[in-house]
Amino acid sequence: MQGYAQLLLDGVTDEQWNVQPFAGANTPTWVIGHLTMTGQFLLQQGGDAVEMDEKWGSLFGPTSQVPAAGTEGLPSPTELREAYAATHARVTERVPLLTPATFGQPNPIERMAPALPTLGDLASFILTGHESLHLGQLSAWRRAMGMPPAIR
Repeated sequence: MQGYAQLLLDGVTDEQWNVQPFAGANTPTWVIGHLTMTGQFLLQQGGDAVEMDEKWGSLFGPTSQVPAAGTEGLPSPTELREAYAATHARVTERVPLLTPATFGQPNPIERMAPALPTLGDLASFILTGHESLHLGQLSAWRRAMGMPPAIR
């Protein structure tokens, strides 16, 4: 999915990363920050240390809101791209090494446990459905900004 994310971000200027073209739209800053934070969460469940600034949790966590217009206090597009790529690489390397016992543990996110009862269920969702959902939002954001589709 990292390659698709890159295609979606191609042509997006640094100034556009925080533009919300319509109410409720998730911006590139929020989408990439959120996906990075989610990947870090998954790594943490496997015993890895979190490698991101603590403020990212409040900026991009599951109950966060799209940051208001402006960039003060937000990571730059370069920081976001680098963190996403590094987290994606670590997830690709580390998740296949997790044991069946780890994947069999209860889902630590209680509100999602009825639908995704185990950590394995949650990991599968994070790596497929969750990532696809938010990259779809980024694709819709591109179109609302008047940009062409990422894949033609």
